[in-house]
Amino acid sequence: MQVYVFSLVFSIAFARLTAAFMFTFGKSAKSDGLGAQITQNNSEVWYVLSVLSFIPISYVFLGYVALYIFFIDMAFAIALMLKSYSTINGLTGDVYGACIEVCEILGFVLILLLLR
Repeated sequence: MQVYVFSLVFSIAFARLTAAFMFTFGKSAKSDGLGAQITQNNSEVWYVLSVLSFIPISYVFLGYVALYIFFIDMAFAIALMLKSYSTINGLTGDVYGACIEVCEILGFVLILLLLR
């Protein structure tokens, strides 16, 4: 039962951390959308601080699986960003949402497979 709770909580948290990466380091496809308002903030320092505080906490609960999830989610986010740049010339709210949903599923499955 405890593994299921950890998998739900941490898969959601890692997905949001990945979306924050896209908000922080990505560029918006449109200059007037909500994504443009979010990506205009200079939040690189805050993102780095959030990663440096979240990874040790998740490592305490998940062990090495936390690092796997982090790097796999980041690889997916970077691939999605590159694909979005080549097709629609930036990131939109739909791209952020898709990244969150896919990363939640990836994290959930990885935790369940690797912590059994």
